[in-house]
Amino acid sequence: MSYSVVNGCKSRRYLEEIELPGKVQSIRGKCRVYGESAEYTGKVQNMRGKCRVYGESADYTGKVQNIRGKCRVYGESAEYTGKVQTIREKCRIYGESVEYTGKVQNIRGKCRIYGKSAEYTGKVQSIRGKCRLYGKSAE
Repeated sequence: MSYSVVNGCKSRRYLEEIELPGKVQSIRGKCRVYGESAEYTGKVQNMRGKCRVYGESADYTGKVQNIRGKCRVYGESAEYTGKVQTIREKCRIYGESVEYTGKVQNIRGKCRIYGKSAEYTGKVQSIRGKCRLYGKSAE
């Protein structure tokens, strides 16, 4: 499925292949990407917003949402092989393979990572915040 323009989301037209069984919606300049199962093989970007979701392959079974410049990544199971980043660099989640079974949330520049089980193989860092979690495996 070729998907290049998201209503109000200012997505780039270089999205060659994006399979969206769920929905992609932009609300007041904030890009929301959600659905039970959504596979991304290209890029989804909100130019004027703060939410960037990109990478060669990223499987989302939960939700990825940007609210008021705070990046929230949550769901029962979400696998990230690319990157999730906010423009103002308040919350960065990146690494070759990162599995989240709990929640990752950035509130007021303070990165909170919590849940029953969270495995990190890359890095999770809040630049202006106080919390840095990184390493091959951190629970």
